[in-house]
Amino acid sequence: IAWVLGYSGIVYGYGSYEAIQLVSIGFTAPEFFLLLIITGSVGYGGGLLLFSLYNERVERRTLPLIGAIVFTLAFIPVWAFGYLDQNHVMEFVGYGILNLGAGMWLFNMYNYTAASYPTRLRSLGTGWTDGVGHLGSIFGPVIVVALGDATAHTGYWGFMVYCAVPGALIPALLLYFTGIKQKEAILEEIST
Repeated sequence: IAWVLGYSGIVYGYGSYEAIQLVSIGFTAPEFFLLLIITGSVGYGGGLLLFSLYNERVERRTLPLIGAIVFTLAFIPVWAFGYLDQNHVMEFVGYGILNLGAGMWLFNMYNYTAASYPTRLRSLGTGWTDGVGHLGSIFGPVIVVALGDATAHTGYWGFMVYCAVPGALIPALLLYFTGIKQKEAILEEIST
């Protein structure tokens, strides 16, 4: 469930509507692609690097929650500087923080998922989990576009709320409260 919801929001939902929102507030195609390259590289890369440093020091099921919170909070400047102020520089910053949170969430969800399976089933289990999770890519963008279009006159907040709450926070909270503890555990003991 966490992967299906996450793929529907923080991964594919967010990515499917980002261009529509940015073009509507005046971003040109070159500005949009520059934003994608810079915020994607720095944001996702920063999220991966940051959490790779803390991966074994913090309970692994906590890290996707931190990423989801960063991702969710980043929608505040994205909405405010996109709808209220139309400040392209701050919009860049907001999307950079969104990508940072998304990178943190995704990197650690993969780590957590792989460690949840015993060695003999690890690649098969992770592959199936990821494959089933991709079902979220079917309905997520459809929901996001409908919500974004319905709230276009008020800053596209519908797509932002969907990506943040059912698409990021709920999966991270499910994992946090129901997932198995992995910190400092021996890999073979986690999955048995």
